[in-house]
Amino acid sequence: MASSAGQPIARPQEAQQQPKIHILVAAVPIIGHFEVMRAIAADLVIRGFNVSFLTASCFRSRVEPTGCRFVSLDGVADFDWDHHEQVVPTMNHQALREQFCSSPRAGVNYALVTFVLAQMASQFESVQKFLTKAYSSYPEELVIMLQDLFFMGALPPLLGARGLKPAGLISMGICPLMISSIDTAPFNMALPPDSSEEGRRRNAILNEEAQTVLYGPSQEAFVTKVKEFGGTDTSLFVLDAPCIKSDLFLQLSIHQLEYPRSDAPKTLRFIGALPPGRREAMPLPEWWDEIVRHEKKLVVVTQGTVANDPSELILPTINALASRVGVTVVTTLVRGEAIANFTPPPNVRIAKWIPYDQLFKYTDCVVSNGGFGTIQQALVVGVPLVLAGGTEDKPEGCARAAWSGAAIDLQKVRPEVDELRHAVEYVLFDKEQKVKKRAEELKAEYARHDCLGSIAGAVEELALKKLREGD
Repeated sequence: MASSAGQPIARPQEAQQQPKIHILVAAVPIIGHFEVMRAIAADLVIRGFNVSFLTASCFRSRVEPTGCRFVSLDGVADFDWDHHEQVVPTMNHQALREQFCSSPRAGVNYALVTFVLAQMASQFESVQKFLTKAYSSYPEELVIMLQDLFFMGALPPLLGARGLKPAGLISMGICPLMISSIDTAPFNMALPPDSSEEGRRRNAILNEEAQTVLYGPSQEAFVTKVKEFGGTDTSLFVLDAPCIKSDLFLQLSIHQLEYPRSDAPKTLRFIGALPPGRREAMPLPEWWDEIVRHEKKLVVVTQGTVANDPSELILPTINALASRVGVTVVTTLVRGEAIANFTPPPNVRIAKWIPYDQLFKYTDCVVSNGGFGTIQQALVVGVPLVLAGGTEDKPEGCARAAWSGAAIDLQKVRPEVDELRHAVEYVLFDKEQKVKKRAEELKAEYARHDCLGSIAGAVEELALKKLREGD
């Protein structure tokens, strides 16, 4: 409803019922998770919301410039990923890599038990401290919490434990959708969806096995944690709980990059991906002008923050394209400025980090081990991918991107040089440009979504709903 001047006219009842909203954004201190939640929080501040940001103290200097009120996590939840063994002694990079290399599911179990669930008590205490102060100091405000998928600190009271709850809880899906379904195999089996009668029988058997055997250690640890908090609901599978218990689960993706689920919860919404230009600006390398001129095909190869041994993917990709005329290769190492005992060929440029928002605008093909954020940032700008991943959630990210038609999945951690050369050259020089065209189609689909607007709208919608329920 609008006036003749084009301004909205508030109905009297709505005007009286506009809630005062205080948003609590919560993120585990892993850089990829933090960056997504920081971008969301910064946008909410720009839109005029009162926002507090709960994360590790090492990120204070990066939170405060957004206009958010910084709130530090307590206990073992307050750690620096680069030095986290000092606070979370059960977790270390080498052990994590060894577990993931033995099998993705073994790695997920290890990460869930020793990392995600190990922080749950400290996260819970941090959330309780914040809510106690917020409700006593500003009782008229509704606290709407936006949490990273792997932040578990708001769950205990929703599972029957004593404690304060936010007025509303929104979980952000920043990895491939994990929730169980009759139409899909369990998470990290990297099997295609199958909703046929035979396929559903397969899925039912595998899902039962996953919850009791494959992810048995994680499920047992989750149930133990819930009981320690005094919770009474121990029926949920650990990977399903954040989606099922949240008021809304906003998946940072599009339908075309996710397997169909006929039994998906009504709280699940696909909202697209963060638009380019929303992450922190960083200094660019001295050779950046060469990238902007884009006189040659540009291939970017990257491995992320955990599985970043350059011998797995970065070096094989460089070797595959070292002699390719008309191709430039850029690699981002994340953990260093150079590769030890390696002299790059003339067509290779190496940097510790370049924001993908800027780099992918000029990129013709991304070679990656399948980080979901990397996949989506490429597809948002229509860049096809060659993928080779086997750790963390990466098998699922690779499988979904290949299923969508916008990527080639080599289905291994250490692809051969010839495999990489053939895959990259197919993406770059195939006459029909099948993979590139599909990436462009997904780019158009992402453009139809207003990701940040959907998040802000969900906050207001949930706050108004909770206000009405309380009347």
